[in-house]
Amino acid sequence: QGGYGVRVDVRAGKIAQDFAHAISQLPGHEVSAVVSRSKGRAAEFASRFCDAGAAIYESVEELGGVDAVYVATPPEQHLACSVALLERRLPVLCEKPLATTARDVEHLIATARKHRTFLMEGMWTRCFPATMKARELIDSDAIGKVVGVQAEFGYDVANGCPASVRGDPETGGMTYDIGIYLAEKGLLAFPSADYACARATAAAVYGDEDGVDLSVAASLRFQRKGAADETTAGVASLMWTGIADTPETATILGTRGAIIFEAAAHVPSSLLLRERVTRTHSREKRFDFLPPRDNGHHRWNYPGSICLQYEAMAVERALLAGAIEAREWTFDDCASAHRIIHQVKADLRRNQPHAGASDWPR
Repeated sequence: QGGYGVRVDVRAGKIAQDFAHAISQLPGHEVSAVVSRSKGRAAEFASRFCDAGAAIYESVEELGGVDAVYVATPPEQHLACSVALLERRLPVLCEKPLATTARDVEHLIATARKHRTFLMEGMWTRCFPATMKARELIDSDAIGKVVGVQAEFGYDVANGCPASVRGDPETGGMTYDIGIYLAEKGLLAFPSADYACARATAAAVYGDEDGVDLSVAASLRFQRKGAADETTAGVASLMWTGIADTPETATILGTRGAIIFEAAAHVPSSLLLRERVTRTHSREKRFDFLPPRDNGHHRWNYPGSICLQYEAMAVERALLAGAIEAREWTFDDCASAHRIIHQVKADLRRNQPHAGASDWPR
């Protein structure tokens, strides 16, 4: 159990490096194979980040003898690579975004269902103990009826960003890079099993040279499925940016209190429950969660990457249960998040001041 094949690419190696090192420290887990279009690159990756004896392959068609495959190629390759693996009935954990369009996400989910094979988008935030505690508090009515979400996330791309972010407004921009983390917070408050995003509007600041969306403010309205009255609706105010490093906090607001994710909300290590006593007074309870122990042998490319272990454990639990989706980030969650991203991008396309509609992704 826990043998992973890792599909890597020269442009997407950093997160794969972090994932490989994180699970190498997780008992019962190992990277047992590496696939890359360059056999030399695969061998180099294996020698630096994998356990001794990891097999090397140049294509997914050669891959075998693993419990699951982690796909960390550039986003435009996720669809073809994941379909090829699912058709061979190899369980897939695919980095975000699962695909570059909502339609392709739905196609991948349909393929997983057709072949009864596990598929999960790498929404690791959902696997953190703090996120699980927040779900527990919401389900137990600790803050009353949820009425809204406020959240922001940003980092300065001038200090470095994935290559896919810049250059092409059809596939780049911060919405595709980190917008899904904010959509996740909306869906945490308004679960996809019960709610649908009825409307999404957005405004953006664009890159002067390439036209990608760099800062976005999005407003979402959620409606309970099968209900038409206003008392069942809720809203989310979300902002993401590539122009500044932000505090990165998120607040879920209820009729009797609030749940606050302190910085950094996409890798949450603490949670604050604020129960309102009066309009001006609340009592607070804090929850802290220690990250997994790190042996210090790897210089992480991204903050909190040791916690990729949580994601690996979610995959393990699902496979041991014979499930084809993870309860932490279900097919409905994934599809709903990408529909939100699609709605936001569509609204930006309609309102972008310096490009025609044909310049933006459908």
